[in-house]
Amino acid sequence: MNEKTSRRRFNAELVGMAASTTLGCWRMAGDGRGEANPLGDDSLWSGPEYRLKHPERVLELGRRAMAGREGPPTVPTRELHVRDTTKLSDEVLPGWLLVGDQGVVVCSGGFCQLIGPLGMARAELDSGASGLCLDRTGAHLLVTSLPRYGGDPWAELQSRRMPGGGKVGYVYTDPRHEAHEIHRFDALYLICSVAPKPLHSRSKAVAGAMLTHAPSLGLPGLAGRLTDVHRVAFSTSYGASMIRAGAGPSGPVLATDLGVEWKDWALRSTASWPMECRPLAFAVGRSGESALVAVIGLEEWLVAFDADGTERFRVKVPQSHDDYGPHVIVNDDGGVILSPAGYLLAFDRAGLRRWAKQRESINPAVLLADGHVMFGHRAGLWVADPGGATREVWRAPAPLETSPVAHGGRWWVATADELYELS
Repeated sequence: MNEKTSRRRFNAELVGMAASTTLGCWRMAGDGRGEANPLGDDSLWSGPEYRLKHPERVLELGRRAMAGREGPPTVPTRELHVRDTTKLSDEVLPGWLLVGDQGVVVCSGGFCQLIGPLGMARAELDSGASGLCLDRTGAHLLVTSLPRYGGDPWAELQSRRMPGGGKVGYVYTDPRHEAHEIHRFDALYLICSVAPKPLHSRSKAVAGAMLTHAPSLGLPGLAGRLTDVHRVAFSTSYGASMIRAGAGPSGPVLATDLGVEWKDWALRSTASWPMECRPLAFAVGRSGESALVAVIGLEEWLVAFDADGTERFRVKVPQSHDDYGPHVIVNDDGGVILSPAGYLLAFDRAGLRRWAKQRESINPAVLLADGHVMFGHRAGLWVADPGGATREVWRAPAPLETSPVAHGGRWWVATADELYELS
């Protein structure tokens, strides 16, 4: 995987996103070993198969999480100005940023640099991570990682304290799974992974989605396990070898190479759309409408869905030549914006092209309020309105290496060797 592909793998809005189903492949599952719940008797599971005791509790957790979800950042009304800068490690070629109250995480593949407020308390973390996010307080960095040199075959979800990077504790996630990604919705965390088909075996690949409730991540228990982390829902798709995920008001939506599946917050199926494809990029808007970029046959398509799981339109898009495809944004009006390397494409809710822009950047665009988007072009940050009119709001002394990230009324973006805080 080259550097551009590596960056795009991890730059799909990592902060801020799976038992029976109608696709005939998803089902409720435990860890397959017939043991008692490893996360404690107070979780919402019971017995070796982890059947849900109280799904209504999980549904309420999901409703609360989405009710408190923040809207997109406001559109800058003037040019942005530098508030602070921080020199980055020579070992980090920035790919994407995570920003919280306790600091900034500058990420590049499995290596991260943690930077505290005003550039203080810097730490470096060789995490071997395949998915990262900050908790809702910004005090802990969650890392989904696989053991690198033998040992325990289980993947871990680690909690590391910001901004020093010290390991607080861990919980096990899925056995023998890889290619993790993690999405946060308040105190709920959706972890998606794939267990590849074993060599010389008739077994199929398995895609898994686990919903975890973690109101606190600073309470390690026996042998360093986190005590206040509970797996509240889990499902698997047998035969699926790829998975992309998002979530709307009613629950998570999962896209695999077998189709798209809509779930409630207890991860029970509510709708499905069977489709043989190779999912590249997926997004769910705040209203529940979603969009998938996938290879169908030999061509790349953008497929948009209503919140009830009905396909709304399907249009052919240029080949991205990227294992993870162009980043996708779903507007509040149902329109879709793609930001592949080199250009932007905007479609209305009927699939008609609104506008297209060329640019010199591989980084995804960022949705702003009122249908605007912010994107990078060379060393500049630009804003496009719903009609496609653009204006530059800030220019760096060197080409930008990350997408901008908003937090607390300010913006962060990085070049190859400098992190900038803008306001």
